[in-house]
Amino acid sequence: MPHHESLPTPSNPSAAGITFYGSTIIAAPASLIWSTLLDFPNYSWNTFTPRVDFPAQPPSVGDTGSLDVYLSASDKQSRSTTVEVTLVDEKNYRLAWKGMDYPTWALRPERVQEIVDLGDGKYEYRTWETMQGAGVFVVKWIVSGKLDEANRRCGEDLKNVVVGKMGGK
Repeated sequence: MPHHESLPTPSNPSAAGITFYGSTIIAAPASLIWSTLLDFPNYSWNTFTPRVDFPAQPPSVGDTGSLDVYLSASDKQSRSTTVEVTLVDEKNYRLAWKGMDYPTWALRPERVQEIVDLGDGKYEYRTWETMQGAGVFVVKWIVSGKLDEANRRCGEDLKNVVVGKMGGK
């Protein structure tokens, strides 16, 4: 799926703003992909957000937590951010959280992760972050390529850890 100007999120169903996107195909059971995605205490496989901390495991809608963000795999220092869970849909394998660090008029980022059945035992992991607010154009200008790459890299990281759990098949 090519980069889109904007995709909807639970808090932004009209898809106002811009979107940073990544996806990958994973040949594994959706339940294994989902359980790996929700296993936040063991997120060291994820080079985009290797630390995701929610008090409750798994988190519920309204729970707040924190995560460390590395836009590039070569970054030496992370940026810590506070998030609030906006969607946990176990039936449809969808998870979303929104950033809480900025006033809503300035920047409202929300990240969605979903697992889509492609048939024949293959699933597409899709992840995107849609941002709206006055600061969105500054973000796009400064780090848009890095955010698209970080979302793509997250999918590849997830694929590698899930395949590893299956014995490398």
